[in-house]
Amino acid sequence: MAATLFSLLQETASARGNRRAICFDGKSLSYAELRESAERLAAMLTRLGAGPGKQVAFCFNKSIDAIVTLFAINRTGATYVPIDPAW
Repeated sequence: MAATLFSLLQETASARGNRRAICFDGKSLSYAELRESAERLAAMLTRLGAGPGKQVAFCFNKSIDAIVTLFAINRTGATYVPIDPAW
């Protein structure tokens, strides 16, 4: 089975959890924090109906939250539909 983006994050968080994964605009998250944040958001999205075969619209600006959201959507098995905020 092919690795998913989220499964690669899980592996990296297990091996290098305390290392910095994201640094943007003066804030940062470790791999473990990224995984935990994405897991929490994925659980909420799943409760709201996200999952395999579903699409999740995602209006984003560049941010740490955007990265967390991409991993969370991937975790649910849904497909994300990017929407540019300028539209």
